[in-house]
Amino acid sequence: MKFTTCPKCKSELRKTISLKGSNSPTWLECSNQFCGAMIDNFQPYNMQYNFLKDDHKIKGAFGGYGSGKSLAVIKDVQKHIFITPNAYIAVIGDTYPLIERNFKKDFDEDMPVKFVKGTSGQKMLGYNTKEKIYTMKNGAQVQLITADDAKKLRGINATKIVLLEASNIVFDVFDNLKSRTRNNAASIFKYDEKGNVIMTLDPQTGEV
Repeated sequence: MKFTTCPKCKSELRKTISLKGSNSPTWLECSNQFCGAMIDNFQPYNMQYNFLKDDHKIKGAFGGYGSGKSLAVIKDVQKHIFITPNAYIAVIGDTYPLIERNFKKDFDEDMPVKFVKGTSGQKMLGYNTKEKIYTMKNGAQVQLITADDAKKLRGINATKIVLLEASNIVFDVFDNLKSRTRNNAASIFKYDEKGNVIMTLDPQTGEV
């Protein structure tokens, strides 16, 4: 569904500014200053829709140049950010130029600046250029890491891991990363009357 008015207060919608400083191509904001609603007006292709709907723990986006797989991955990352306060998402590529081309460029153009938590002196609000980390207002972080950075890969404690152009990454890296999605920020804990954990629920996959 493509929104033309705010679904919350019915006011007009307007363009919102992205991290890059231009209008986001998919996000809109409510013109009512007392509402504050942000609307993702993204209209997915069939492939993108099926990818975003898929709730498997491990999944892949496949397609040729211009098929929309990069934007589908970005929307999947954004979804995880919004439903997982204090999330840690590792976006990994063979080289940094590849990460820049296949993720960062489109992420910066699409992600509204209103969602990030910035500090003074940052060249791009909410982005630490030294550590290559985005920080959101809900505590979620997105870090860009090259697959040859063994120290950072070993230290990952993630709620979500994204491998860009995975065919360029050796299998051992993928195999080792499977044990690195152990951050409890993506879990909802249920306790018994004594305070013991009786189950955990992943709100994105529904896994118990």
